Amino acid sequence: MSAKHTEIFEKFSATFPPETVGRWVRMVERWESDPKAQNPYNDSEQSKYLSQKYIFQTITDLVSATTMQDVRLELAWEEALQLASGHLHRHKVTMTGFFSMGFDIEDRQ
Repeated sequence: MSAKHTEIFEKFSATFPPETVGRWVRMVERWESDPKAQNPYNDSEQSKYLSQKYIFQTITDLVSATTMQDVRLELAWEEALQLASGHLHRHKVTMTGFFSMGFDIEDRQ
C-alpha cells in the first residue's frame, strides 16, 4: 500500500474496536491463504442489512441527539459499504469530504 492508503487505513481502522479489526484481518488473511474460503469482500444482502441495522441501532442507543460526529460517522459507514461492494467514486471528493468542507466554510463565516 502507498503511504497515503496506509495512513487512511490506520485512521479508519482506529474508529473500530481492536477486536473487530483483528477479526476482519483474520478473515482476509484466511481468504488470501485459501481462495476457496468465504470471500470477506462478498457479503450477502442479508448480512449487509443486519450490519447496517446493528450500526444504526448502536448509534441510536449511544446518542440521544445527533451531532456532527454522528453524521460524519454515518457517511463514513455508507462510503465504506459502497467501497466494499466495489462502487468507485466519480469525483476526487467523496460525499463526506464535500459535506465536511461545506461545514468548515460555514463555521469560518
